Amino acid sequence: MAKKIVNHYSPIVEVRNFKGRGIADKTFKLIDGERHKHCSCCDDYHPADTGFFTTASTKCGLNAYCRCCEQERRNEIKYWLKAS
Repeated sequence: MAKKIVNHYSPIVEVRNFKGRGIADKTFKLIDGERHKHCSCCDDYHPADTGFFTTASTKCGLNAYCRCCEQERRNEIKYWLKAS
């Protein structure tokens, strides 16, 4: 039986609150006609897809932190758990 290849990258994310409160509170922004999401940690905008944000059970489906910031946060938590 052939192995099924799973692609975890999703270039098009259905952003349910893009037309609603997401624009008002600077969560999303249109840059060159593409949706970009604001990272709460590094205060920068990245494309609103799973290449830059991990999936989460939020209204928009993407995490509040970009992948780099999320990895740093996880490493800090691991460090402090090992230290204690």
